[in-house]
Amino acid sequence: MLEVNRLPGLRSLPARSLPIEYRCNQNQRTAIIIHDSFGLALLPYLEQHFGRLISIQFMNFEVAKPFIAHVKPDVVIDLRVARNIEKALRPDPELEQWVLLKKFDLLENTLLHVDALNMEASIHKRNGVELSRKKGNCLNFKKKNAAISLNFDLNQQVNNPADVKLAIESAQKGALSFCYQPQSLGKAFKQCQHRNVTSGNNTIFLRIHQAAPQGVFTISSKNPGKYILKELTVKVEDS
Repeated sequence: MLEVNRLPGLRSLPARSLPIEYRCNQNQRTAIIIHDSFGLALLPYLEQHFGRLISIQFMNFEVAKPFIAHVKPDVVIDLRVARNIEKALRPDPELEQWVLLKKFDLLENTLLHVDALNMEASIHKRNGVELSRKKGNCLNFKKKNAAISLNFDLNQQVNNPADVKLAIESAQKGALSFCYQPQSLGKAFKQCQHRNVTSGNNTIFLRIHQAAPQGVFTISSKNPGKYILKELTVKVEDS
């Protein structure tokens, strides 16, 4: 029986997400399977192939990472029904930031660069955001979910994914959302990513998987706060 209270990250989980352990003495390997309700039907077949099979239902992979590091299984299976597959494909945020940081300066094709000098001209729409005239890049998000949108007019055909670098100074800890909507494609192609920011300077890297020559890039804040957008640069990935 798993001693849940001693395992990292599991004490506050709802009962349905607590791990269940199955054992088969004829095998030696250990596996962890993270699954939704459809995975329950496969457990009787999978447990025959592992000496120790630990089933976790309705848990996000990010939440499960400390538990996986503690158990050190031979195999980790993330099993979901098709409509939930997007959750399984989301990259590790820390790893994605590290990869984009390493390759961003190597990319040569700059599609867009916005700073204090041209940000006001690039603004498409503001909702609950005050723009400082003394500092053209100072943004005051005055209410929950306030947002500012900037036009992306890349002046060329884009076939590859694009990488975005944002340099933001924050007056407080906060949570920002970044969404890109290609103008030539429907709302189904809207791409949103969420990042936590700390008080002080923050450098954030994002990846636009489905870029287009024209689009709208939106920055929204979960709560009121003040930010200085120092740089927004978009580069296209090499073929």
